[in-house]
Amino acid sequence: MVQSGLITVASNTVNHLRLDTLSPEKVDYELQASKRVLEQQLGVPIQYFTYPEGDVIESVKQKVAAAGYKAALIMSLDAQVERVANKSDDLLSIMRFGQSRFEEIVGAIAH
Repeated sequence: MVQSGLITVASNTVNHLRLDTLSPEKVDYELQASKRVLEQQLGVPIQYFTYPEGDVIESVKQKVAAAGYKAALIMSLDAQVERVANKSDDLLSIMRFGQSRFEEIVGAIAH
């Protein structure tokens, strides 16, 4: 799939833990080890990150950038918080729609 050029693989940490509950050292491990393993296994640079559970805090955003990611995706299951990607604060917190509303969003776009 990666070799087709039709998809982009993003990292989502090693253990899919909430990063805001981990020590700074554990956060570094989760960000760096995931990126390294994916790059080794797939043979392509991993440039993007998706926050586990969609949660992001400023100190983790800085670590995401330091780990070498160009951009990162966040999400919320709260319809009042969700917004389109171009309304995001920055490249390290690009909003995406939560999976629970995917069909609703596709339906709204199709009409």
